[in-house]
Amino acid sequence: ACAACRDLGFRAYAGFPLLAADGTLLGVLAFGSRSRDAFPPADLALLGTVAQHVATVRDRLRRAEALASSEALATGVLESSPDCVKVLDLEGRLLSMNGPGRCAMEVDDFGPLCGRDWAGLWPEASRGAVLAALAEARAGGTGRFTAACPTAKGTPKWWDVMVTAIPGPGGRPARLLSTSRDTTAAVRREAEAAEREATLSAVLDALPVGVILCDADGRVTRDNAASREIWGTPPETRSHGEYGAWEGYWPGTGARVAAGEWSLARALLAGEAIRGELVECVPFGGGPRRACLNSAAPVRGADGRVLGAVVAQMDVTERKRAEERQRLLAREVDHRARNALAVVSTVVRVTRAEGTADFVAAIEGRVSALARAHRLLADGGWDGAGLRDLAAGELEPFAGGDPGRAALDGADVLLAPDAVQPMAMVLHELATNAAKHGALSVPGGQVTLAWEPSGGGGLLLEWQERGGPPVDPAPARRGFGTEMLAAAAAQLGGRIE
Repeated sequence: ACAACRDLGFRAYAGFPLLAADGTLLGVLAFGSRSRDAFPPADLALLGTVAQHVATVRDRLRRAEALASSEALATGVLESSPDCVKVLDLEGRLLSMNGPGRCAMEVDDFGPLCGRDWAGLWPEASRGAVLAALAEARAGGTGRFTAACPTAKGTPKWWDVMVTAIPGPGGRPARLLSTSRDTTAAVRREAEAAEREATLSAVLDALPVGVILCDADGRVTRDNAASREIWGTPPETRSHGEYGAWEGYWPGTGARVAAGEWSLARALLAGEAIRGELVECVPFGGGPRRACLNSAAPVRGADGRVLGAVVAQMDVTERKRAEERQRLLAREVDHRARNALAVVSTVVRVTRAEGTADFVAAIEGRVSALARAHRLLADGGWDGAGLRDLAAGELEPFAGGDPGRAALDGADVLLAPDAVQPMAMVLHELATNAAKHGALSVPGGQVTLAWEPSGGGGLLLEWQERGGPPVDPAPARRGFGTEMLAAAAAQLGGRIE
């Protein structure tokens, strides 16, 4: 530099560094003189002062340019943000709002809002959350909340809001920055999903069949009320391999259902559709087996991938029991019908009468007695019949409409099914004999049937007749009625005395 000054004809030269307040070298201020060989100290001091003033001016200009550039950058960032960005003072009053924010809030003119209390613009229900977020930001933290707030034009919207401090000199909060993201669409989607979920749950719980759903791993994700009635609450199941803990049996073999054999697992792993597969299931909490018809299918996505599976379970336990009862009843009816036909055949074969009319009457009476017994058995579900009902039905046709002529004495007992028809024949023969030859053959006559329990679960029956004609001496040969009585009593395991 000195050589250059000499080349320019300067005899004296002085240079001063231009330093910024932070020590940054901004340049060098040089002075030269062609008239003297050196600068006196006073001139040098003056020139140094001039250099300091120049450095101060240059430093201020540099910082102003940097600040302008920084503010331009910040403004660009804020204006490019899709969120509603607001600058607040420490009291929470609005100072500025970015363009996208004004658009999202439907603010045509920010002027009337500038200086307004930001918390006061929120609905009262959300104001507490707003004030808490402001306090958190003033303390140096980050305040955050989600709330609903209408726009300037009244459009309802939801916002996810974050409030932070803008540091000033010394790092202390000087302003507050609020960023509000419009989450209305997401909130609506969540609400719609919740509504769909509630609708699906209501529909599933209204179904009369049990439903279990699993995801692609086999983890049970949902069940319904009917399924819980059949199975109880399912244990946590993380994969289809854990289905082995479910207790079920194949009705044909009695073998336990393996994990991969459950219809839900087969639908998930093999994409198989199963319809009406019968399994005897044991509830998760234990208990008697229940017969279930399982129907399962895979749940596929738009690309055909298996996303999970669903199984519908119909509890057919009572239906199976009813079918079994029906089969037993059919066999019982068949057995009774065969017995009745055999008895009728026997009655026809051995009945004797003096004429055709007497023969027909005898047959009709005995068959009618069998029919009444059959009807009582059918009414009782073939579980037996009450002795009082049976006796009343057999005696009523012979009493001539006067219930006082046929008395019953004894607590009602239930006769076993095999005892009903023989007992009906016994009572019919006794009543027929009384109507032909005994107390019921004359006006004022009366019969009484009394019974009481005897040892070994048997019954002692006593037949009494009063007011009838004199009793003839015992015949030399037993009649058919006596033979029928003896045969019926023997069938009951009893005897006639």
